[in-house]
Amino acid sequence: MLASIDTPVLCARGLYKSYRNGARWMDILKGIDLTARCGELTLLMGPSGSGKSTLMAILAGLSRPDRGSVSLLGFPISGLGESDLTDIRLRHCGFIFQSPNLFAALSALDQVRLVLQMTGTQAVDLDARAWQALKDVGLDDRAHLKPAALSGGEKQRVAIARALVKRPTVLFADEPTSALDRYNGDLVTIILRRYAHRHRAMVLCVTHDARLIPHADRIITIDDGRIQADERPHGDDPFSQVSDHAAL
Repeated sequence: MLASIDTPVLCARGLYKSYRNGARWMDILKGIDLTARCGELTLLMGPSGSGKSTLMAILAGLSRPDRGSVSLLGFPISGLGESDLTDIRLRHCGFIFQSPNLFAALSALDQVRLVLQMTGTQAVDLDARAWQALKDVGLDDRAHLKPAALSGGEKQRVAIARALVKRPTVLFADEPTSALDRYNGDLVTIILRRYAHRHRAMVLCVTHDARLIPHADRIITIDDGRIQADERPHGDDPFSQVSDHAAL
């Protein structure tokens, strides 16, 4: 983890991205500059087709810009090969998507343990860390259930536990609450904000969900491939906010 909230975790400069649509080229990103720091829940918001999901994919090294550069945790990822990018993502990044993408044959506990096995965690620590990750999202009593026995909200929280168990410095979330009811959407939002603050991590979340706005430290609004607004609703210090008090 990074020690200082002022440490720049991510720096993007002059990002451009276009896609071919039939005979035409569509400009998706048009010169994006963005810097993000640790200890914050940052929302990327904007209408459909605004470029926010494309931007997140480039920031996470899942796609490459046509022009521009991205530095993540000090690594110039826009110039790295796939092997180095995979290693950085495996060691330092977590990912949450709209669909939980769980393995049907594995229990919640085994879903989380699998990530630790992939990162080379010692066998003696696997169960304890996996149990703790599920406890952190309020699912320790559901640890031995397979996805078919879990609700939609519980599946998403398993996916979050799976992303957080390796204690990533950077967490990318793409519409993590859009398929959830209000109760589970609120729980997921609280979990993301709490992780950012407690672990001094950068949590970057693409969303249309207005429920996340009161919990956000920073809201970046994108439209037509450009940043239209960049706001900090609670001021410049996210740790001055009232702490989350909802129990999971």
